Amino acid sequence: MSFNILAFSFGVVLWELLTGQVPYRDVEALAVAYGVAMNSLTLPIPSTCPDFFKDLMKGMKQGEGAYKCLKTW
Repeated sequence: MSFNILAFSFGVVLWELLTGQVPYRDVEALAVAYGVAMNSLTLPIPSTCPDFFKDLMKGMKQGEGAYKCLKTW
């Protein structure tokens, strides 16, 4: 498993904790997999999200940026 996959998964779990919602609830599983793989499906960052968590979740979507983000966390 690559670091990018782990970082993305961490970002989704963080999003779930902050919103209390199920991600991609109304989207078919295959469409979610395709959308994520093509980098065309993302989760909206809530406007009520603290800046620290916004930066962390943005880092989860950016490959190496995710590593730097987690390393400093």
